Amino acid sequence: MYLDLEELVAGAFVAGKDMNSREYCPPYWDSSLPLYERAIQEIEKIRSAVHWFPAFERELPPEAVYSSLISALGKARDDGALPAGLVHRLADLPENIRLVYFSGDPGELSSPRRIGLPPEGKPAGQVHVVVPFRARHSTLRLRNILACLHSVRSQSDANVKFYVTVVESDESPVHRDRLEPWVDNYVFQYQPGPFNKSASLNAGVACTKEDSDVLCLLDADIVVDREFVSRILCESQNASAFLPYEDAFYLDLESSSRVVDGLDADGADFVGTLSGCLLRRPPGGCVVVSSERFRSVGGFDPSFVGWGGEDRDFITRLERESPVPRTPHTLLHLMHERPEMANAAPRATHDPQAPGALA
Repeated sequence: MYLDLEELVAGAFVAGKDMNSREYCPPYWDSSLPLYERAIQEIEKIRSAVHWFPAFERELPPEAVYSSLISALGKARDDGALPAGLVHRLADLPENIRLVYFSGDPGELSSPRRIGLPPEGKPAGQVHVVVPFRARHSTLRLRNILACLHSVRSQSDANVKFYVTVVESDESPVHRDRLEPWVDNYVFQYQPGPFNKSASLNAGVACTKEDSDVLCLLDADIVVDREFVSRILCESQNASAFLPYEDAFYLDLESSSRVVDGLDADGADFVGTLSGCLLRRPPGGCVVVSSERFRSVGGFDPSFVGWGGEDRDFITRLERESPVPRTPHTLLHLMHERPEMANAAPRATHDPQAPGALA
């Protein structure tokens, strides 16, 4: 995450004041709450000492509060009006905060300062992109996977080699007609109970063409830039398993819609102001791994039933063999319906009898 102190303080203030921010990832929000409280206290100190410093009404949208607060903090810094010791008291904010509000150009979040970093080296090999999916009653999740597949298909290098498998895991192939035109392999997996992402991924990986293919296991709510596959092929020459991002930018509803509209207009480079919450170093969203390494750890563990846990478990098993580095990029995550998801992690079960283990 490449934010300056003013952006971090403003983002922590907004995340702490806006309870909707918690819905993006309750565990990350809860763990960051002490940092939010400290940032809010520091803003109150400035407001008490500086007569022109703005007060923020609850009715203001979070992006307006964030923008106004950054401007006010910058002016206070230039005027020498920031409290003594502020930087020292908030020195641990960059490293320890796990969820922070952000509104701006998403390219500012990556290093160098844009998401679409051209690949270093020459892409070699072939990528198998596997996307697990279920959307029984969710129009946003269907919208999101179509945007995800559109972004994958919009790679700038026409010579880069990849193919896409979608696994729809449900009681029936509800969205087959919408998904098949975008993919090389459509797989229906009968799953009558809670969604089992691990079993879906294992079923998708079974469609891998060559043992040498690089696996990109991608969540259906992620949109990628035009250089994404090329970067994966270049980086996979240096690491047999890695996370192709550092942080994930969870967009709000309006920003998500604008990104999708941009894709519909045949654009996959995300420019301009987007708003939402930045999650620091999450374990899920996308993992890239060689086919050999995937098999060596036994694939994903299908005994994780329900939402949560399977990504961290998979990464942990990979790290027992060798490190799983991250690249300095930011994933974009589209908003979807959350009522069921917000408190799902504590309910996720570890069922040793679950089907879908890697053969």
